[in-house]
Amino acid sequence: GIPGSGKSTLAQQLCKDPSRWEWINQDTLGNRQECEQALHRALLAGKSAVVDRCNFDERQRDNWLRVARNAVGHMHTVAVQLLLPLELCIQRVANRTGHPTLARHNADEVCRRFYGDFQVVQRFERFSQVLTAHSEQDVVHVTRQLLELSLSMDV
Repeated sequence: GIPGSGKSTLAQQLCKDPSRWEWINQDTLGNRQECEQALHRALLAGKSAVVDRCNFDERQRDNWLRVARNAVGHMHTVAVQLLLPLELCIQRVANRTGHPTLARHNADEVCRRFYGDFQVVQRFERFSQVLTAHSEQDVVHVTRQLLELSLSMDV
């Protein structure tokens, strides 16, 4: 999803149990390479992981699939698309304070650029499952689905 779509909020909800989930966030880790290493470590430790990045096209998303498969081979992978309305995302970014990488003054420009560049996940991208949210209520539902899926994978 684009900035302001709720990626970090969703990740926070999933990662309330850090023994089960690892939050991979480029804003806090600094660069993609650090995120790749953190994902690799988390998967080797047997955790579920959420990669909190825009990942706006197939090339970017494929990189994470490659890292995951290099770490543990075949696994269940889920793409989560947060396709919330552009104006809501702009408003959210403009209203937040202290974000490490995105200033409020250019929220409109950055959100519109990412919105224009964003490509929805396609069937050929090799994810096991794709979950899509178009509203805040959908995000709550997707979060529940992911938590239930994570629990069912332990059985």
